[in-house]
Amino acid sequence: MTDNGQAGALLEGIRSALSITWIDPVTDNQLMGITARGISYLDGIAGAPQDYALEGKARELLINYCLYARSGALDQFTASYLADLTYFQLSEEVSRYLARQESDTSLP
Repeated sequence: MTDNGQAGALLEGIRSALSITWIDPVTDNQLMGITARGISYLDGIAGAPQDYALEGKARELLINYCLYARSGALDQFTASYLADLTYFQLSEEVSRYLARQESDTSLP
């Protein structure tokens, strides 16, 4: 799924997390753009596409990215979440490493 497609699928959850209760196509369009950019940013940090529909660190970081971007404070996001972003990046790398190790040992 493309970043825009995934952003559209996540829109209702993002709106709810940001306490946006009104229906406005302009706001929704802005949120979809922010969400797509957040997905691209976080996928880059993780080193692979993530499933943001699942509850977990990726979704948590995406929601907070959207909150900071919507508030005009995106420049502060990385500083505020540096420890979480580092944990996220390292845990994804460890998962890929373990998967490679498992597939290497399963070969004849």
